[in-house]
Amino acid sequence: MEDKKVISLRELRRLDINGSSKGEQEKYYDDEKRAYIKLPFYYEGKYWKDYMVEHLSGRIFREDYTLGVKIVDQEIVMTDKDLYAVRSDDFCHDDELWLSMARIYERFGIYAEDAKDGEERLWQIINTAEEHCGIDLTAYLTVMFVADLLLLNEDRHYNNFGIPFNEDGSYSAAPLFDFGLGLFEHGRIYEDKSLQEIDPETIRLRPLGVTGLKALELMADIGCREDIAYVVSGIRKDLDRKLFPNENGYEWYRYIAEKLGRIYERKI
Repeated sequence: MEDKKVISLRELRRLDINGSSKGEQEKYYDDEKRAYIKLPFYYEGKYWKDYMVEHLSGRIFREDYTLGVKIVDQEIVMTDKDLYAVRSDDFCHDDELWLSMARIYERFGIYAEDAKDGEERLWQIINTAEEHCGIDLTAYLTVMFVADLLLLNEDRHYNNFGIPFNEDGSYSAAPLFDFGLGLFEHGRIYEDKSLQEIDPETIRLRPLGVTGLKALELMADIGCREDIAYVVSGIRKDLDRKLFPNENGYEWYRYIAEKLGRIYERKI
């Protein structure tokens, strides 16, 4: 990887992160430049290349194919701990507070466990956003599910997506971020296995607890098929292999991009 400018973590504010799903990950905030710096995910005795997955997330769609949904641009940097990390600008303004969907559920007395299956979880998310926040999340979820499937992101729990709360009491649409624990970069269970041995189509993706393909089927069933087709038509299929953290991740991305292209062929 090309030489990067070294960021001194001693000059930044370390964030106290609670509720991590597994492993350890140091996160910092640059108060002067209003930016987050996230170090590699450490789990099962090694650092994983989740920083490459985060960087890749901002490059997977061609411009103007994300239905107005922004995916946070994350730059790979080097730190004074001799570790690669990702840096991203704070997308919240001074008068905004980002609320995860978990916190929104808590605020309005919604219980995720009340939803029995993937379809109920989907409607619970959509209805909560519309009824309590005045936000239509269908475009947001469409892009999120396509991107999470492409990156095989297994960590999209209710704390990893949400809606900014504005000082005037209103809500606004949030960009997408936090794709890092994807493309097999989060556990030794995938080491030394071929893509055929892993059989990633059987992996259930959060928050719906269904496969990525099933999540898109559910979105299509509620009237978003044309939007899915539009987003899929903007997938970059010519990404450099060097951008991917491992060979299985590269092969998975190529495979699912082609599969989605066949399923959701855009009708012009």
